[in-house]
Amino acid sequence: MLNHTPGYVVWCYVPNDNGDGWEPPYVCQPAIGEVDGDVFVAADDAHRCAKTLRQHYHGHLFAVLHTSQTPKLTR
Repeated sequence: MLNHTPGYVVWCYVPNDNGDGWEPPYVCQPAIGEVDGDVFVAADDAHRCAKTLRQHYHGHLFAVLHTSQTPKLTR
């Protein structure tokens, strides 16, 4: 369950093993639930983190969303 501390988190979509779709998205940065309020306060910081992750994890998708939102599932 997501915490509701105002801020931004980076969601990750990982390709499935068949290569024809995606695993369900999960919060990858910051790890929610480890420390209450562990979020990016500024959207710019979250976007910088997502950009860095994209450079290191080719083929994965990253999305920045406010903690009050969850991403749509992909097909």
